[in-house]
Amino acid sequence: MTRFFYDRNIFQTVKHGFTLPDAKEHYAPDLEIEPIHTRINLSVDPWQKSAAGFCDITLRGNVAGGQTLALDAMNFENLTVAALDSPVVTHRYDGSKIYLFWTKPFAADECRQIRVSYTVIEPVTGIVFSTPTDAQPEAPILAASDNESERGRYWFPSVDFMTVRTTLEFFLTARKELTILANGFLADEVENTDGTKTAHWKLDYRCPSYLVC
Repeated sequence: MTRFFYDRNIFQTVKHGFTLPDAKEHYAPDLEIEPIHTRINLSVDPWQKSAAGFCDITLRGNVAGGQTLALDAMNFENLTVAALDSPVVTHRYDGSKIYLFWTKPFAADECRQIRVSYTVIEPVTGIVFSTPTDAQPEAPILAASDNESERGRYWFPSVDFMTVRTTLEFFLTARKELTILANGFLADEVENTDGTKTAHWKLDYRCPSYLVC
């Protein structure tokens, strides 16, 4: 026989829209300026638990007049931002967001590119690093992303929100004995003279930051 139980607390939660009393308001970002392509160029070192390089981001003005955009970027070191085309961009970084400002407003459907150069060292989340140790001599050698749901910001700059999606390119460098995998298809892989190799992966479909790997 099936029995049904009445729970006043659950009923009150349902009645008020499933929202807990201490829940914070959470809205999709305003995208007058929207990232549409992300090119990640990083050297990854599992032994040093670090990644260093730059990220080129193509941005599109969805409306005329946009001049500002905030990118999520947690605890980046040695951070610089540069425009890859003529309009000047300045920035301010507070350790969690990069605030971008263009002196010349975007026109509707205009595209511009920026380069964010940076280093991440032992990020608290977003990338899992593993190497053998005395305590765990059989541990694998790897660096693996773990972005869901808003943790990609710990290793690459983005508007880290599920509805914001870009096409992707990766130029990832690591020791040549390691296997390098990323989203999309392997376009090229070359060995370098310093004992590393660089893999070029591409994804031509727009992807949210939490699925970047």
